Amino acid sequence: ADRLGQGRLLQAIGRHVGRELRFDAVMAAIAAGVPAPDPAEARAFYDARPDRFRQPERRRARHLLITVNADFAENDPATAARRAGELADRLKADPTAFAELAKRHSECPSALEGGLLGPVARGTLYPGLDERLFAMRAGEVDGPIETGVGLHILMCEAILPARRIPFARAEPKIRRHLIDRRRRAAQDAWLRRIGARSG
Repeated sequence: ADRLGQGRLLQAIGRHVGRELRFDAVMAAIAAGVPAPDPAEARAFYDARPDRFRQPERRRARHLLITVNADFAENDPATAARRAGELADRLKADPTAFAELAKRHSECPSALEGGLLGPVARGTLYPGLDERLFAMRAGEVDGPIETGVGLHILMCEAILPARRIPFARAEPKIRRHLIDRRRRAAQDAWLRRIGARSG
């Protein structure tokens, strides 16, 4: 009896899975039949939404971190503050030494890249660091700045102004968005027709 019940259950599961697979195949076929948007349609979408394709102002920055940890003599609060202050003074006097000093002294993974954080958008860093970085001029060094992870020294290498993302770079993403929207619309229309027939 148990074996018979298990067999019926497996058959029911098989029928359910078969229906699901057929439904998925139909939905995929409907989506596949949707024509791709032409370049003019993608361009019109881009032109109608200028704010959607804006890259905000960013700062190309470097960073040096001295952690504070009372368990280690070189990182107890007083020693860490002295080390960070000395490094900041050296870097303010000679910003060109930032990469080398970050490699030698920073306790952040970015040390491997000479402290390079790359282009940073507003709101990416810790709030205290973010505020200071976006108040700096290109070429300026600031710090030490204290956060919960330690003492930071920042360098603003360059200010990258806000700009509109070029259409050529945005077009592939726009075309994917438009085709996905068309596919969903075609699938929804098919489901409504099926619902209307069965209702």
